[in-house]
Amino acid sequence: METTAYAITAIFCLLFIAAAIALIQYRERYLKAEEQKAVLEKKYRTTEHMLSRLIAEKTALQATISGSAKTDSVIVIQQANALASSTGYAITSVTLDGVNDDIDITKSAQTITVLGSGTYTKTYTSGATESANFNLGASDISVSGTGFTYSNYEISVTANTGLERSCIVTASYSGATSVQRTITQATAIVKPTVGTISAGFTDGTATFVGNISNNGGGTISEYGIEYGESAESLTAHASSNLSGGSFSVDLYFGTVLEDVTYYYRAYATNEAGTSYGAIEDIIIPAT
Repeated sequence: METTAYAITAIFCLLFIAAAIALIQYRERYLKAEEQKAVLEKKYRTTEHMLSRLIAEKTALQATISGSAKTDSVIVIQQANALASSTGYAITSVTLDGVNDDIDITKSAQTITVLGSGTYTKTYTSGATESANFNLGASDISVSGTGFTYSNYEISVTANTGLERSCIVTASYSGATSVQRTITQATAIVKPTVGTISAGFTDGTATFVGNISNNGGGTISEYGIEYGESAESLTAHASSNLSGGSFSVDLYFGTVLEDVTYYYRAYATNEAGTSYGAIEDIIIPAT
């Protein structure tokens, strides 16, 4: 009898525990269901609010369309603080081999690297602004000039065999003012080297001799002697008998009443300009 009583008590305890567990599980499911219900009610209220707004906008749109002046309306949903515009583009740097300016180069063949960049202003829907940077693309750069070619940020320059020449580098970017740089290549031709050699006087005629020791890499277009009674005011007399680098000019003075001092110098001209020999003097005696 006593054993049976213990068994019955144990059974009742187990049943009580099982009922308690079931009650706890049911409470948890109930609370979760209440939370889901609250979420759904919130979504419903939000949806109802949006629906009311759309109905009001539809009603206003229909009223506008039904009037004598019909207009189209568009609902624009814009992201908060989105980029509204990009303005104020300016090219601030166009470098030639790292120099943000015009450059001078030698007459030799060479390659020059050209790079460019700039700034612009970003404006957001909130009204805030900020400065931003951009880089020039390879197609934003162009060059013009004999002996200069461009491809992919590099300017190829051929050796100069003539006079000084130049290249214009133009950098362009949409919305910005173009910027130009100039590359000046040194001439391969220099002025000739000229010497004043001598002068002599015989039978009323003075013979002046000059010399061209170097044509400067160009073509001599004119040469001769300048002379006059003043070293500051000389008159040119061209020659045409250049031979072996030397040339001469004969000037007839005729009758000279008294001794006169004349000043003279040789000159020669090529594509680069005119060079002069030293100024010498000669006394033309009275005859």
